Amino acid sequence: MTKNRVAELLGEVLALPAAQQQALLTALQAVLTPLERTPHEGDEPLPQQILQLVASQPGKVFNAEQIHQAIAPDTKIQTIRGALSRLARQKKIAHPRQGRYRALPG
Repeated sequence: MTKNRVAELLGEVLALPAAQQQALLTALQAVLTPLERTPHEGDEPLPQQILQLVASQPGKVFNAEQIHQAIAPDTKIQTIRGALSRLARQKKIAHPRQGRYRALPG
């Protein structure tokens, strides 16, 4: 989304009655809160973020979409799948069945 579009949307929000503004802001907070976890320039590389996520919940089996939403929702899902595939091939994460990934035991 461009800065111009954001400015246009902000203008539309400010034109709404106060009650509607508050309802919209509450809804936006629910959407934006997960984005606060989005990686920024200078953060850990994607494979490292994936390893940290699966290691933080060793018993959990993840699919690519869960990992995508947890660490990099602005990244293309295919990029996540590629990183998961490489990590599994390198034996850095377990790949118990198609489309499922988890931390290595132990």
